[in-house]
Amino acid sequence: MNIRHGIQDHRPLLFSRPSVAGASHPRSEGKAPSSSTRNPPASATGSRPPGIDGRCPGRPRSPGHPPPYPALQGLQRGFSVLPALAAILLLLAVLCSCGDRERLPRLDSGKTILAFGDSLTAGNGAGPGQSYPEVLEGLLKIRVIRSGVPGEVTTEGLRRLPAVLAETKPDMVILCHGGNDLLRRMDTRETARNLRAMISLIRENKAAVVLLAVPAPGLFLKPPALYREIADEMKVPLEEQVLKDVLSDGSLKGDLIHPNADGYKRVAGAVVQLLRKHGAVS
Repeated sequence: MNIRHGIQDHRPLLFSRPSVAGASHPRSEGKAPSSSTRNPPASATGSRPPGIDGRCPGRPRSPGHPPPYPALQGLQRGFSVLPALAAILLLLAVLCSCGDRERLPRLDSGKTILAFGDSLTAGNGAGPGQSYPEVLEGLLKIRVIRSGVPGEVTTEGLRRLPAVLAETKPDMVILCHGGNDLLRRMDTRETARNLRAMISLIRENKAAVVLLAVPAPGLFLKPPALYREIADEMKVPLEEQVLKDVLSDGSLKGDLIHPNADGYKRVAGAVVQLLRKHGAVS
């Protein structure tokens, strides 16, 4: 009951004094309640105070309860799709890299392949009928013309190539050249220029081309970077491993720098795999 000016007031108290230990602030008596007093505590209205879920820290949410902040909820969803997005990007990168490579025309019956090069194409180190072009012809059942000149360097090969193309009119050329340039330690920039010129000449004659990399002599046989650079630049299918493997294995060599019959079989098999990879054969 309130007593104002000697009159009893039976209206209920709207505002109670704070129940904090100690007396209320003396200046608050007789004044209108502040905004903080007019608004009841958050716990009374059911709204959540700032913090995780509006509950005590560490208290688990009930099942199905949404995350406290929409931004965090979106972030959680983002993290869940990251693996799928990464897989899609990787697949696109692989498909794009495959698209950069030349897809070879089909080598059906009646087509002609020209194997052009030096002694590795001629078949030095093995007997008659055992060169890789002759083995390849038996594997593919397609005509393969062998045009290899032992000891020839790329400058000489470039001069010889136009007449061979005009005579044979191939649908595809397997270019295996540069080994003698490496043996003689010629300028690799000149070797690269000659190989590029041969590839351009082959394409001008409406033939597809694939490239076999020859390893440089040394303790660790490895093709020089020029083969990969040319293949990437001119989008030419490249086989760069088989000759390195064959010439590193004494059981596959007929002499120090040439394969034997088994080695040439290995080379022919690798060429078939290369042609299959790029769509020329099944």
